Amino acid sequence: MNKILLLLSLCLAPVFAETINPKKCESIKLSNLTTLVSCHQRDYIIEYYEPKRDDEDSIKKITVITINDKKIIRSMGK
Repeated sequence: MNKILLLLSLCLAPVFAETINPKKCESIKLSNLTTLVSCHQRDYIIEYYEPKRDDEDSIKKITVITINDKKIIRSMGK
């Protein structure tokens, strides 16, 4: 019985660790169509566009910036 409880607590520890120490992210709205989000040594620049329909996604491009690299992780072909 003790082994089961120990195994269960080890499996659930990462789930509860996230609720105890949530990630601290900052978000700065640079303009109406651009937002900068900073989380744990990574910065995300999110660029939006004005969608023509309500059911369209308004994200145009997401760029991840680290100390050593810059990478576009999502881009619309516009």
